[in-house]
Amino acid sequence: MSLSDMDTFYNNDTGLNNNKLYYGFDSIANVKTKILAGTVLPADIVEGNVVRKTDEITGDYKIGGFFTEKTDAVELKSGDTYTFTFHNKSTGSNNWENYVMAVIGEIGYDYVDSSDEVLIVRADAWGWGGGKSDFMAPDFNTENSLVFTSNIDDWNAWNELMASGADCKVTLSRNGDALVYTAVMGSYEVKCTAVSGYSLPESCYVFFTGENCELTGFKTEKEKQPEETTTEETTSKEEVTSTEEETTTKKVEETTTKKEEATSKEDETSTKKVEEESTSKKEDKVNKSEPVKVSDSKIVDSEKVLTTAVDKMKSTILKTIEVVSDKAQTLTKEVFDTIQKEGKNLTVGVTDEDNKLQYSWTFSNRTLADTDMNIDLGIKFDTEKKEEIKKLTGREDAMYLSFAHHGELPGPATIKSYVGDNYQNGEKIYLYYFDEEQNKILMIGNTALEVKDGYVEYTITHCSTYFFMEEKLDGVEKDARSLDDASLSVTDEKAVLTINGTKVPTNESTAVTETTNTTKADNTTATTKQKAADIPATGDTADSVRYLVMMFAFAVITVLTGNAVKRNKNK
Repeated sequence: MSLSDMDTFYNNDTGLNNNKLYYGFDSIANVKTKILAGTVLPADIVEGNVVRKTDEITGDYKIGGFFTEKTDAVELKSGDTYTFTFHNKSTGSNNWENYVMAVIGEIGYDYVDSSDEVLIVRADAWGWGGGKSDFMAPDFNTENSLVFTSNIDDWNAWNELMASGADCKVTLSRNGDALVYTAVMGSYEVKCTAVSGYSLPESCYVFFTGENCELTGFKTEKEKQPEETTTEETTSKEEVTSTEEETTTKKVEETTTKKEEATSKEDETSTKKVEEESTSKKEDKVNKSEPVKVSDSKIVDSEKVLTTAVDKMKSTILKTIEVVSDKAQTLTKEVFDTIQKEGKNLTVGVTDEDNKLQYSWTFSNRTLADTDMNIDLGIKFDTEKKEEIKKLTGREDAMYLSFAHHGELPGPATIKSYVGDNYQNGEKIYLYYFDEEQNKILMIGNTALEVKDGYVEYTITHCSTYFFMEEKLDGVEKDARSLDDASLSVTDEKAVLTINGTKVPTNESTAVTETTNTTKADNTTATTKQKAADIPATGDTADSVRYLVMMFAFAVITVLTGNAVKRNKNK
């Protein structure tokens, strides 16, 4: 493909709403796909591509290339208003080299590219929409082009302020399908109200990124939703009613017996207990998270899971792929051989009938030892051994994990399980193993696991019957086959995995992370990459050539499309 052909393809294949002219990643990915003849390359070649959900955005961020570093994201529903304060210091010379606020319709691995985006707003009063809205960039001059108003009359002065460092205050409100954005940067103010012609997702997510800038001292404030205000008003009315009832009761008490007075006090005590229990339940709900819901387009047909995993491991230069299915599969020797031969990590997620992620398994070439086995990935959150375990622990509050596979694994596997129905975020829980042969309880690892976003992650070396408990049981020994720190992931190449103080043998590996999603309808694939840790290994000629061709094409296209992606608003 010649450079002119690339340019023509880029400009003619702009995708949904033509907005990809402003989001170069996706357009470039399309070109790369053509160049590599079937090897699907992801939208954004960045490290840490996955945007995770958080309750508040905090901390400091040093951002290089466009969208290369991102904060976590807060959930935005109708009625929500967020105010973000931070310090912006541009390390570039152009007006677009500052913060960028992004509103997306998917979270975690479901956020793949611009098709999952709602609104992208730059600090310099410019923005565009994505596949989750019909917002257009200002210069499209269409009915739903974004309109920004500001008091910036001297862009050079504004640039100087942002380069020297400016305290910023960004407020974002949502009312149904309408978003209201206000930004104050020093003495400058920018506003934009965007009303989508498409219905926005019930839950959107907001994060910050940018280009060649430093964003420090992030703080987040969230105003209460109207529903909560209504609750407060209701509570206030109840308090007024309660006061009136107390007054009436007082009058009655003047003419009643001491027995009736005692009864009244008992009623008040009972009411107080009910209120306390209600408050406690409300707090519990706030601290618990629902399981991640995976869209249909991201779920692989169960009969295609193994072939999809093997094909992707063989065809990509990336290190890790993820496949999600609605049914647990049995990983075969072929899959494990491919993991080892190709030097990959493989994550397989399993959802329930409502597409909610229940658990996932991750195997790594780094820790695989024996590939000559088949592993059924099924997990049930119950067990036939419940009574035996109750007798040994004396507890009734365990959460059980019954693995379909029994026995050793081909290597340590990191498992992520949903526990949000039983435990709150931030709670520390312990993982135990029921040794059926010796009829005893053993602890997995030496420390507790922390519940995060409704899930816990842990690494095990063999399967049978396990259970979680909040308490650390006295007199229970550590399972001699378990990792000393079961919270470590097999994909963390910086982590030192040890069993009884002895380091777990690991294999050398290089590459980058990819998420693979295959649709049920047509088995088409979309991917999300992360920045390469190293180029392909010496001797891997095919991957090396493809890698060099891809990087050359990427550089050329970036130059060709730079002006389109970064519209200079200096006047």
